[in-house]
Amino acid sequence: MPIEFHFQEGFSGQTFEIIASGSICATVTARTRYQINLAHIETIELNDSDEVVIRERAGQIETSVQIHHNKPFVVLNLVNGKLQVEETSQSPGYV
Repeated sequence: MPIEFHFQEGFSGQTFEIIASGSICATVTARTRYQINLAHIETIELNDSDEVVIRERAGQIETSVQIHHNKPFVVLNLVNGKLQVEETSQSPGYV
């Protein structure tokens, strides 16, 4: 099923890897556009209950999230050097 990863606020050109089942599924360079509070959207085909790791390529920042079929949107914000992750069933809106 397609899962959308929404990199939103706090990004200034960092490169992140999205990893599932031990393989890199995507590489994202995120830079927030402050007019709309969006840095990047990446859509990846994943299975329900997959464990996904989102890791900064430089190795300073890492978090994980378990995928749920009823929450196909994963919102990521970089706050004080840490990734905040929220799963949601509603597509985030942008200006």
